[in-house]
Amino acid sequence: MIDLHIHSTYSDGTDSVQEILQKAQSLNLDYISITDHDTCDGYKELEKIDIPKYYTGKVIPGIEIKCAYGTHIIEILGYKIPTRYIELKDLTVENTLEQFKNTKIGKKIFEHEMEKMDKLMKEQNVNKATKVMMDLQKPLKKFYEKKSSKYTKEMVEEFINTAKKDEENLNLEFVKLYLK
Repeated sequence: MIDLHIHSTYSDGTDSVQEILQKAQSLNLDYISITDHDTCDGYKELEKIDIPKYYTGKVIPGIEIKCAYGTHIIEILGYKIPTRYIELKDLTVENTLEQFKNTKIGKKIFEHEMEKMDKLMKEQNVNKATKVMMDLQKPLKKFYEKKSSKYTKEMVEEFINTAKKDEENLNLEFVKLYLK
């Protein structure tokens, strides 16, 4: 048996990640997926848990994402998504803006972009909302590699160094240009 649509307390579920594992074990589920709404934060907790101690089945990383189709807001389940929590010291130009959301400055950008995307979805502007999401998924080096880019390598490196120190400086050139 499987259950590939489970919510934890990281969204609108009532069970912690550990409790989900224990329930899945008691139900003899072979496969589960924790698919919280628009977050993978439960998987950070899962990385700290000795999973076989609570559950002997397979956990498939998942998420439930809100998006728009025409005039309808729909939710899509995604599976086998990357969930590795990145340490501040390991952040590089290969990482995406979304992967910076565990830093103070990255969180500000991510929250701003999520609000922007939500507003665009309500306005039924799916193309612009999709571009916002795609920019969050783009490795930082892609911001300066195009010859026509307004961003420079120095701007991106300054952003990365600020994030690594877990500082919040919204006056950085990269941040001001990105959020305008």
